[in-house]
Amino acid sequence: CMDGGFVGGLLRSALGGESLFSQTLSASRSDGEVVLGATDVGDIELVRLQPHAPLLLSKGAFLAADEAVQVSTSTQRTVGGALFSGSGLFVLRASGQGTLALAAHGAIMSYTLEPGEVRAVDNGHLVGWTEGMPLEMRLPGGA
Repeated sequence: CMDGGFVGGLLRSALGGESLFSQTLSASRSDGEVVLGATDVGDIELVRLQPHAPLLLSKGAFLAADEAVQVSTSTQRTVGGALFSGSGLFVLRASGQGTLALAAHGAIMSYTLEPGEVRAVDNGHLVGWTEGMPLEMRLPGGA
């Protein structure tokens, strides 16, 4: 569910890099089928969103979600993340419980990080991450 009406749509469009308007599809009399495709050539990943673990999404990553999933605009937690992550200051925040469809230019690789585990990701290739996960910007080589 895209929260915020017209003003929320303006914020998502101007700040989050998403469309101003969204469509709501429902099957009223019998089963219905919806086929989705991303605007760029690449993967679509279905993520089962849990209420205790909202996801932050890079610009252009949101494709679709169940009605129970709320999508709003949020800000990066650090200046470094905003300036150098490739996502900008504003990102989308998906919360609630349900299925979320993410799209990316190219293949999507999903990782579940254990406590203390660290992964290095090149700027501009991060599609989505758990809201509570800290992002740290570094120069190549760990400097």
